[in-house]
Amino acid sequence: MDMQNTQAHLAKAITLDKMSAAERADYDATMADLASVIEAERLTRYDVAQRSGIASPTLNPWMDGTTKGSYPNTTKKVRDWLNTLSDAAALVPTTMGLQRPDFVETPTARRISTMLAYAQTTPSMVVGTFGSGMGNQRLRNGLPLPAQT
Repeated sequence: MDMQNTQAHLAKAITLDKMSAAERADYDATMADLASVIEAERLTRYDVAQRSGIASPTLNPWMDGTTKGSYPNTTKKVRDWLNTLSDAAALVPTTMGLQRPDFVETPTARRISTMLAYAQTTPSMVVGTFGSGMGNQRLRNGLPLPAQT
């Protein structure tokens, strides 16, 4: 880009103080939403650039309010990415049927429940011992539970 085209481009650039009230309100709302996502997800600017597909040299000055480019264009790109995030978050639990279960009855849990039921029906003391990692840890790692002895 030659010097004359660069100057013409900069003259056309919309700075924060030259934005319309609607553009500024959209920028401020988008920045607030982006800040919430960054805080909630503990993202860096690099993470945001990578995930949103917006180049860091475009995103960083836009976030600082010092861009020489178009605020409305970058604001739209960021808003589109934020909308994609919220749409995905809303769809996954409902369409995939994914919900955190209240309780998962594992073989170990079944054995403990049986032991406790027995303990409630007898006047004697019942002691149950299980090796460490007999429950959730084995299931998380996809390991079979040891044979019952």
